Amino acid sequence: MMPTHYWKRQTGIGLLELMLVLSIASVIILASVSYYQSVASNQKITQANAMIADIYSAAKNYVKSQGASQLSLENLIATGLLTQYFERNPWGGQITVATNGEYQIVITMDQIPIAQCQKLNKRMQQTFTNTDTPGVSQEASLCELNQHQFTIIYDLY
Repeated sequence: MMPTHYWKRQTGIGLLELMLVLSIASVIILASVSYYQSVASNQKITQANAMIADIYSAAKNYVKSQGASQLSLENLIATGLLTQYFERNPWGGQITVATNGEYQIVITMDQIPIAQCQKLNKRMQQTFTNTDTPGVSQEASLCELNQHQFTIIYDLY
C-alpha cells in the first residue's frame, strides 16, 4: 500500500505561476502608461489648437476696434476678449500675440517639447487645408526646435 502523503495535492502557487502573473501585470502596466502619455499629449495638442483659434478670433476683433498697433495678449485680456486662462499654453509656457506689419497676426507658444511641437505643426497644417480656415500666410506655422517654440502667422484680411 502507498503512503498517504503521495495522494495529497499540493496547495498554493509555485514560483513559475507567480513569475507568469508578474510578467503579465508588468506588460499591462507598461502598455497603460504608454497609452496614458499618448492621450495626454494629444489632449494638449488639441487644447493648443483650440487656444490658437480663440486667440485668432479675439485678435481679429481687437484689430477691427482698436487697430493693429497695440495688439498683445495682455491687451486682449484687458479688454475682455480673452480670459487669463490664455496666459499659459498647455505645456506651461508663455503665449505671445503681435502683429507682423498691418496685415498679419503672429501667435507664438514656447516651452513646447519638440515631438509635440511637430505634432501641433502637423495638426495646424491639416487645419489649413480646410476651406473654412481664415487666410494663413505662406510660412503658416513652424516649430523652432532650438527654442522649443511654435509660431503661427495668420493674415488679417
